[in-house]
Amino acid sequence: MRRADDGEEAARQLRNAWKLGLEPIPSLAEFLEEKAIKIVSIPLPERVSGVQASVRKKDGSRVQAIVLNSEHAGERQRFTLSHELGHMVLDGGAVAEDVCNRFAGAFLIPEETLRAEIGSSRTSISIRELFGLKELFGVSAQAIAFRTADLGIINESLKRQIFIEFGKRGWRKMEPNPVPKEHPTRFKRLCLRALTEDVISASKAGELLDVGARELLASLDQPPAPSEDGSPASV
Repeated sequence: MRRADDGEEAARQLRNAWKLGLEPIPSLAEFLEEKAIKIVSIPLPERVSGVQASVRKKDGSRVQAIVLNSEHAGERQRFTLSHELGHMVLDGGAVAEDVCNRFAGAFLIPEETLRAEIGSSRTSISIRELFGLKELFGVSAQAIAFRTADLGIINESLKRQIFIEFGKRGWRKMEPNPVPKEHPTRFKRLCLRALTEDVISASKAGELLDVGARELLASLDQPPAPSEDGSPASV
């Protein structure tokens, strides 16, 4: 049976293996795509954050994939990506959810960096501090509260007080200052590259990108439109 500490150690080992150091990861979807993990962002029911899968290709080989709810706020998307990555790293989907949650917290919020920011022991913490850490790490303020409690920086009583306050303010489901959404773009870039180099036709590229061939061709001479949530323009 996996323990929560196994998730902590697995995240530490993976960050070391990928030479991530102790800094926050700016664009997690893009980074995971560079690690050959396919990210698909589509509208899903509110209760569904995402799912990971091993997909068999036509040649018999397998590729790891994560399906992400495109409707969720960026901080929730980032935690979902890390949580599902935890399932991949920790021997597949049968791993307990709390272990993968611990993996996600450790992967996104390295212990050393968090302690350097707020100290190793706190008897109180302000809302302003939590939201400053939210901006730094790209996770929810509630995830920060969980992480500080997991590491013993705050006690369970203070964690409960924080969540009670968030509940009173109506922030449990949707926090202020949302993080920009994750926009996986590597697949789009590969399709556009194949199109411009005449490897695939405009109709095939349009089919893959779910856009009309004429609209796609017309867009090639234009910069991408900025995203509505303030994140960088998508490809």
